[in-house]
Amino acid sequence: MSRDDILLEAEMSMEKSVDYMVHEFAAVRTGKASPGLVENVDVHAYGSTMKLKQLALITTPESRLLVVQPFDAGTVQDIERALKESKIGIMPAVDGKIIRLPIPELSEERRKELVRSLGKMAEEARVRVRNNRRSALDEAKKLKAAGVLTEDGFRDVEDEVQKLTDRFVKSVDDHLKHKVSRVGFGVAPKRSFLLNLVTQKEVELTKKVHDREDALANTRDACATQPASGMLR
Repeated sequence: MSRDDILLEAEMSMEKSVDYMVHEFAAVRTGKASPGLVENVDVHAYGSTMKLKQLALITTPESRLLVVQPFDAGTVQDIERALKESKIGIMPAVDGKIIRLPIPELSEERRKELVRSLGKMAEEARVRVRNNRRSALDEAKKLKAAGVLTEDGFRDVEDEVQKLTDRFVKSVDDHLKHKVSRVGFGVAPKRSFLLNLVTQKEVELTKKVHDREDALANTRDACATQPASGMLR
């Protein structure tokens, strides 16, 4: 693996880490109708399990109404059952060959619960991105140990990987702020405490863990390069 391979793989891995979070966010009900809320619901039909988006057209004719139109009217009951058994918390209403899903208004307490849940998903994404960072640096250390990378070359890779990390962590934060605003709290100063309540302590804790992991990694590297005779003293 070359220097460029390490950076490319790190970027792709971090992008996937963020994309996974965005996929999770899509399934969180915000009080507004969104096809992403139900399109990945598993439906047992035709003797197998399929995603709802493979079986029906999902539209939002109103801001708080989802309409599911099965391609095959024979799957209406299968889709209705799947929606009832899903965790979206919305009761489907069958109207002939279509299914309506009215999106209820979110209570203040429910909004706070959603913000906490979103914050947890975002922090898990940050951890994944930082794990990708650590994996990239581990590969760079291998190249350095093999003599492929010089000390300056390793530091250059380290700087580039950190830039990628900062970029994708910021992407996580931006997605979180946008999703929180859709929940109804917005990002205005008077309401930003709800976002900070979720993320500030988690970010500080994660930073401490991250710093400790780096310190341990540096200690391991130092021990690995120390002469055997010195380690026996």
